[in-house]
Amino acid sequence: MIIHVVKATLVVAFATLLAGCQTALVDQFGPLSVRSVSVSAKPTVQSATDIKSVVAKAATATIVKDMPNGRPASVHITVNGVNYKNAVMSLLVGSANILGTTVSVTDRSGSVIAEFPLNEQADYIFNGVIGAAIAATQDLADVDRKLSEGYAKSLAKRIYGDQAEQLPSAAPAPTVSPSDETAERKPARRRKVPVS
Repeated sequence: MIIHVVKATLVVAFATLLAGCQTALVDQFGPLSVRSVSVSAKPTVQSATDIKSVVAKAATATIVKDMPNGRPASVHITVNGVNYKNAVMSLLVGSANILGTTVSVTDRSGSVIAEFPLNEQADYIFNGVIGAAIAATQDLADVDRKLSEGYAKSLAKRIYGDQAEQLPSAAPAPTVSPSDETAERKPARRRKVPVS
């Protein structure tokens, strides 16, 4: 079990390092204007909050932008996993809060412009006794919010590069897609029929 957690942490750390070295999408594919964001989660994802909604809110507020002459685009985020900092692992080898996703950017016709993994990691630097204490006492809802906000900034940089913060926002309401196997259905409203 410990070996699996260590491997997962190393893979995410390596992926995060590589993500920092990647060229922005606008430098590869020309100007983009993200018009909408949708988020789904794999059925195996377990989080303290409705992580789809938290990620959708943060990403929509941060990456829906108008870029001059930008090709209209949509972003779909699939949440693959959420791992919370573990007290025992923090004490022994190190642990972090991690949000793992796959991002798909499509144009107006639905053609894929780019697809890539993107992970956000937080609180790895706090390990040992301090890290174990943080892991044992952290508010997981607050962790979800902070991970999502950091993730949204990383995604904006991945799409727009260094100009992400200067572009005007065009954020509409976020869209949350239910996962295929665990679609939540709201019960149909019943009309009240007056009795004669």
